Amino acid sequence: MTEDDYLRAMLCLEWGEFRRGFKEKPTARSGDNFFLLRTGTDTDGLIAKGFFLSDPYKTTKNEEPFRMDLRPTFMVSWENSKGILSIDELRATIEDFPWGESGNCEELQEKDARRLSALWNDYIGRFTEEDFDKGLTVERSGRPKAGIDEAIALASEAHLEQKDLDGNPVILHPLTVGLSGRNEAEKICGFLHDVIEDTEWTAGEIREKGFSEEIIDTLVLLTHEVGIPYMDYVKKIMDSGNQTAIHVKLNDLHHNLERGRKGGYDRLVRKHTEALKYIESHYRKKGDKGLTLRNG
Repeated sequence: MTEDDYLRAMLCLEWGEFRRGFKEKPTARSGDNFFLLRTGTDTDGLIAKGFFLSDPYKTTKNEEPFRMDLRPTFMVSWENSKGILSIDELRATIEDFPWGESGNCEELQEKDARRLSALWNDYIGRFTEEDFDKGLTVERSGRPKAGIDEAIALASEAHLEQKDLDGNPVILHPLTVGLSGRNEAEKICGFLHDVIEDTEWTAGEIREKGFSEEIIDTLVLLTHEVGIPYMDYVKKIMDSGNQTAIHVKLNDLHHNLERGRKGGYDRLVRKHTEALKYIESHYRKKGDKGLTLRNG
């Protein structure tokens, strides 16, 4: 990223998003994190993080590249006296990635993406309030921290006028799942767990409302993508180790089983019973007592 592009992106911290063009269709989706890498200088490395507001899209002219809308959320100054997250640090943590090659725009595998996020969080932990005052680093200002009230309001808007198989308002299901949560994160994700899957809202748009990265990552994980077998989707949630997602999925399954049995939806009952048994057997094999299991 050039210095001019970087300074333009920093302005977006205050007044809006910016767009980037891609020669080929990116694999990233709305809500995914992105990192900006400075290359071609004496000190190369990561200098910013943000998220995609949109899925890849074409402009009206077919010959133009794909574009995505991006929102920077944390950036360090171009000439930061505390240094940047250097190429050497990145290579030491994630070896098989073309760090330092200009314009690679490549996607990290999920495991490496988690490593990078941990490395970045450790890096920004080096900064103090004094560094912010001096302008060494800047976060997007004025973004509200969305919580339970905002989650209920968003879910109610997103599911407005939707009906379930029994003709009841769809919102009753996410409200039940959310109220079953043990803590704030489980409640928020419970209220919002079907929004991306069943409405026009994207992960980027939800994140733009002020929900944290952890909430968005959990919601994306809880979204059953078209074409993915249901049990593969459930196994992915379990393999992630994301305890919020796992508990929300359990609450979702218990309520779906209750509704399915009352409505006589045998196929759905079988599907959800299989998923619940898989989760329970997974935890019994691990001997994990941190999960509260109810009789299905």
